[in-house]
Amino acid sequence: MNTEAVTLGKTQSWIDKHGFGILLLFCLAFVLLLAVLNPNGKSANSGLTDEWNVFTSSKGHFKVLFPSYPHEQQSGDYPSTTYTSEASSGTYYTVSADDTNTFTGSDLRSNLKLSMDFASSLIGGGKLLSSKFITFKGYPATEGTFKTLTTYLRFRTVLTGHRMYILAVTSGKNDFPHLDTFFNSFETF
Repeated sequence: MNTEAVTLGKTQSWIDKHGFGILLLFCLAFVLLLAVLNPNGKSANSGLTDEWNVFTSSKGHFKVLFPSYPHEQQSGDYPSTTYTSEASSGTYYTVSADDTNTFTGSDLRSNLKLSMDFASSLIGGGKLLSSKFITFKGYPATEGTFKTLTTYLRFRTVLTGHRMYILAVTSGKNDFPHLDTFFNSFETF
């Protein structure tokens, strides 16, 4: 039996039972928790240089500019892989690729606000400052700003068929000098 099909079948059953909003919540909460890991906005590695290079993920079916080679982390609970790169300023750039085979633009619109409010309550002291629905390179997307007690996070979610991507930039200040470079360099294949 194909273990990939079994895993996706279990994921689909879980989503059917618990809903898209909960899955989106876990994705966003995971990215927000990454923001909390760097509470002072200071670089854990002062030896970093910002050499923006194209990173291609054949597994995630995307390419993007990162300031340093990203760290890859696989989620054990659902089919998601997160790639995080740190700039010399201590700003973190993250792409999370989630492949659940159930996303549609209407799902994103109807569940984003509920999911963000719940994610805010999980982080404790966090607040969604802004969010809006956009179209990014022909795909339905959202973008917004989230603030925890010590960190700001700008995010963009993009739906491409059955795959959802969350792009996030995390900083100790509400200052994102390379945000457009990062967001606009993102492409799927």
